[in-house]
This record gives sequence, C-alpha cells and structure tokens, in this order.
Amino acid sequence: MNAKNGNTGNAIDALVLQYESSAKNGKTLFFDENSFLQLIDFYQHEEQLEKAIEVADQAIERYLFSTDFYLRKAELLIDAGKEKAALQTLDQTESFAPGQLDIVLLKAEALTYMDKGSEALELLWEATSVANKSELGNLYLVESLVYEFNQDYEKMFQVLKHAVILDPKNDEILERTWWRWNCPENTNKASLYTKR
Repeated sequence: MNAKNGNTGNAIDALVLQYESSAKNGKTLFFDENSFLQLIDFYQHEEQLEKAIEVADQAIERYLFSTDFYLRKAELLIDAGKEKAALQTLDQTESFAPGQLDIVLLKAEALTYMDKGSEALELLWEATSVANKSELGNLYLVESLVYEFNQDYEKMFQVLKHAVILDPKNDEILERTWWRWNCPENTNKASLYTKR
C-alpha cells in the first residue's frame, strides 16, 4: 500500500486496513456503496486486479442490483484478460438493467479482445440507432478500439475524428485521440470505456 498525504489518503488507508483486517479474520463488513467503490479504485490503481475483483464480488453480494458494481467487475475482468467471465457478468447485468449503453460498450470491448471484432462492431452499430450525441461519441470511441486491435489505423483515426466532432468535451475521447495520434504503434489492453 502506498503512503498518501492528506485526509483523503488517510481515509482510504484506513478503509483498506479495515477491509484487509476483516478479510484476514474471516469477518464480513458491511461497507456502503461509496466505500466499496473506493476500495475497488484503490486496488485497481495499485494493479491488484484480483483483489479489486474480489471487492467487486463482495459489493455485488451486498448490493445485488447495483449496476455500477457489475460494470466495474466486468471492466476489471477485461483488464485481467478474462473476457469470457466479463461477458457473463454483463449478461447478468443486462437481465435487470436492459438497454444500458455501458453494457454494450463493455461487451464490445470484451469481444474485441476475444478476436471477435465483427460481433463487437455489430453490437455497436445496433446501439447507434438509439444513442444520443454524447453516447454516439462513446460508441465511436469503442469502435476505434476494434479497428486498432485489427491494426486498421486509418479506420481507427476516422472513427476517432467522428467521436471528437460529436463530443468535443469528452476527456476520454480527446485523450485517446491525442495518445493514438502520437503513438499509434502502442497497444494497451486496459479497459477503454470506464464509468467512474
């Protein structure tokens, strides 16, 4: 655990110590939703994905119908290279939260990394018929990932251009466009679309 300065750092350190102590002693602590999210963020930032997934599972047990925890778990599973498990988690989420764009985006991302780009594109294209302007930007953002994964950089940049035009204030789109423009040969399998 990294040492942190200030009250926020002390608070998260205390939360992590409380969580790890309870886990070590086999006790179940009932954290509120925000505390679970902070723990997930902490372990993800520390690159302890298995621990972050464990926390997400506990959060899901406690808050059974909170889509945020299912989405975070799916994102973490994608980051950990467990795309099939991510798709199963997203299918569960869809059973009680149908039509959520975040589910489509993460499913497309997982399918891309499973080398099922055509399925990913089909999902994204279906979603465009009901998406608003900013949602279209996010759909294009994930579509660019499919093209990048297939090393079709020309299409990737075309799609990113459309994303920027549609949603010029979206930090993720701007960051990805800048990053890809400066180093298109880099490939990073970190979850692209993250709702935090």
